[in-house]
Amino acid sequence: MEIPVLIVNGFLESGKTQFLKELIEGNGFKEDGKTLVILCEEGEEEYDAEFCKKNAVSVRVIENESDFTDKTIKKFIKDIHPATIVVEMNGMWNENEIVYPKYFAIQQQITLIDATTFPTYFANMRQKFVDMLKYTDVVIINRAVESTVGGYKRSLKMLAPSASFYMYDEEGVDLHPADDLPYDITKEIIEVEDQDFGTWYIETFDSPARYNNRVVKIRGYIVKPDDLPPHTVVIARQAMTCCANDIQLIGHLLSYNDEFPLASGQWIELTAKIHYIQHPESGEQRCVLEALDIVKINEIKEPVLNLVG
Repeated sequence: MEIPVLIVNGFLESGKTQFLKELIEGNGFKEDGKTLVILCEEGEEEYDAEFCKKNAVSVRVIENESDFTDKTIKKFIKDIHPATIVVEMNGMWNENEIVYPKYFAIQQQITLIDATTFPTYFANMRQKFVDMLKYTDVVIINRAVESTVGGYKRSLKMLAPSASFYMYDEEGVDLHPADDLPYDITKEIIEVEDQDFGTWYIETFDSPARYNNRVVKIRGYIVKPDDLPPHTVVIARQAMTCCANDIQLIGHLLSYNDEFPLASGQWIELTAKIHYIQHPESGEQRCVLEALDIVKINEIKEPVLNLVG
């Protein structure tokens, strides 16, 4: 029988335990039955006896990554008979080596990030962020200040483009950071410099209302997947999101007519109108560019976006 599971990740003292206590209590987990908290890392904040009794919570600790096994977890389940399992993951464990039991019906994965330590961790342990964010549905940046949180979000959004982001200050107040975009969004044509392609790409996902029916000028190269309809390609850039060995392709669909014959691998300067269409299966809004003008160019000086600086 499958058991609903919530996984919360983050480095030590990122606020995981406090977040989970508020979530368990605020959402009435006990109404569904007992909650098993699998604690893989112990920080200053604790699940005290009063909280556990009040909210039908039982805590079990797994100190070593090698002990996170089906056998260990089945013993916990046999002892507690939980209706829900919450895993407070250790951010230093190797996410690629963790195997969750087949009966884990993972409802959501959440990553918490402490803005006060983020620059140091991101500079020195970037691969850990890549691993943590790989399957994350929600990213919560806490203890943040409005002047920096927008930049932090854009750095992380490249690693988790489909995740929802929430930002809070030291007092837990929801932050809506002021725009600090590197291009002028108010111009009739939004001109995106080569180094800002990644920021613009992420922004088109985050703020479709802002970009729908707007005109943009960008530079990139043509990719022609076999499964696309005629007169449709992808204008793309390569982006380094972690290290030189971790380069991914980012880009948007581009529709064009016979006036602009395009070849795969060709670099262009594109002026296009931005549209959004609904994907027939997922229902997601997809960004599609309608070519207004295309100029063939040589490969740009820095063809790979460096998103790790």
